[in-house]
Amino acid sequence: MDFYTSIAACYDHIFPPKPIQRDFVLSRLKDQSGELHILDIGSATGGLVELFADKNIDVVGIEPDLGMVSLAQKRLAGKSASVQAGDMLALKEDFPPSSFNAVVCLGNTLVHLENVQQMSTFFEGVKYVLKPGGKLIVQVINYDRIKKLQLEGLSTIDNEFIRFERTYAVIDGCDQIEFKTRLTVKESDEVIDNSVLLYPVVKSEIEALIGLYGFVGAMYYGDFMGRDLAIDSVPLIFECTKS
Repeated sequence: MDFYTSIAACYDHIFPPKPIQRDFVLSRLKDQSGELHILDIGSATGGLVELFADKNIDVVGIEPDLGMVSLAQKRLAGKSASVQAGDMLALKEDFPPSSFNAVVCLGNTLVHLENVQQMSTFFEGVKYVLKPGGKLIVQVINYDRIKKLQLEGLSTIDNEFIRFERTYAVIDGCDQIEFKTRLTVKESDEVIDNSVLLYPVVKSEIEALIGLYGFVGAMYYGDFMGRDLAIDSVPLIFECTKS
């Protein structure tokens, strides 16, 4: 993905690794017995994978962008964790059945799939690689909020290193939306403009996919502190369990 290759060097300044995300995931896995094995999908530069590794958790990450994979492998050198090039639609081809206690997909990764049909393939693959009782934990943007309020973007990320502006554009006759970004690197004044198509999945579609593949115990949250999902929640986080 050229979109992510172009911002890979600044990725940790845009989306720094957050221990609260790791701790939220681990709090949802307290009922798992034995050693934890976690698959992280959309690992980017490996920040979340490293946070799990720091807790001696067995974790493997997959990431489609080779620039991101290269940075992640350098970050994880010498650690008992890895990030490899991989496709979230090819889980059944890349991993044995019943390999993981949890599949984690954070950072709005899921909506890079083109449509509900591709998301269905993803759920099928997750069910294949999860152990019985294993959990799927996903975070996306709360697109019910985006649609209800007719928002045209997300808040700008601005810190001492970068400014990252984010807007949405509706495409006539298309179920996807265009996500436009402008990254300003403050040290060099370099400006990087990008766009990528996203499928703005909403809660009702997620509920249907969870039911279609027989996952149980679905729970929805509005942040990584575990508060209930509300219409004004910025993220939509959900967990469900393979029966």
